[in-house]
Amino acid sequence: MFNLRNHYKALSVIICLVVAAAFIAVGYMVAPVLFSELAQKQAGQIMAVLFNKLSLLALILLMVVIAVTVYFERQLNTIKSLVLSLGLLVSLKFWISPWMAEIKASYPEGLNYGAADWNLFASLHGVYQLLYLIIVLLLFYWCIKVMLRRVEPVVAGC
Repeated sequence: MFNLRNHYKALSVIICLVVAAAFIAVGYMVAPVLFSELAQKQAGQIMAVLFNKLSLLALILLMVVIAVTVYFERQLNTIKSLVLSLGLLVSLKFWISPWMAEIKASYPEGLNYGAADWNLFASLHGVYQLLYLIIVLLLFYWCIKVMLRRVEPVVAGC
């Protein structure tokens, strides 16, 4: 019979790896294809929807992983990178993304290099990309850390 207490670490690692893989797939595979095949405005609209849905799902999954880990381990120091990932994701979803959407909404024909808000939008986009990459790296770091803790050291002569 399945016992969550015995398998929560493996499930947590799988969930975090799926979230990180989804971020990589959408951000580094789907986005370049969309922007190369569609008009910039249309590709941007599709990517905004994808990032919005993915970030909401990721927020929920990360909160579940954090809650389960804290419940079973009773320690907060084991989830520092997860909490940091969650905080960065919250700032992307509820601060930077709406700010970028507000700027884009001011330009119904599409935001271009000559627009007055182009430099601000480009700066926000750069921050968004950097934080997005940091989230992925933090998730991978946490997964590796958890997996390495599960490995028992081999003692010579035993």
